[in-house]
Amino acid sequence: MDIPHPDGLDGRSWAPMMRGDRDQGRDYVVTHVNTVNSGAAFPMRAIQNQHYSLIFSPWSDGKLRFQAESMIGLTYKALKGAAERDSRIAARVNNMSSASRSHSTTLQKIPISGRM
Repeated sequence: MDIPHPDGLDGRSWAPMMRGDRDQGRDYVVTHVNTVNSGAAFPMRAIQNQHYSLIFSPWSDGKLRFQAESMIGLTYKALKGAAERDSRIAARVNNMSSASRSHSTTLQKIPISGRM
């Protein structure tokens, strides 16, 4: 993608990582989600570096369970199967579907997590 960087735009391109290059010097990533593909509202905000993740999920009320289309497929089914054998993965699966309003995670202690 040979598109010039617009003046005044905050942030850096993800294109090098999409091409398979290793990211150089990104201190942290800020993400946000408002709705899932079905249109259901599950607003979430997160800030993550290579070691920690802090997530704010204002939708979480202790009763509502997160549900997205990606949880119907084989990958999530395999993750739930692995959770039956590994308590760390079980904690991650539980956190994904019934998150507390805000929580932090030490990424090195989780066997399945993205790496920047």
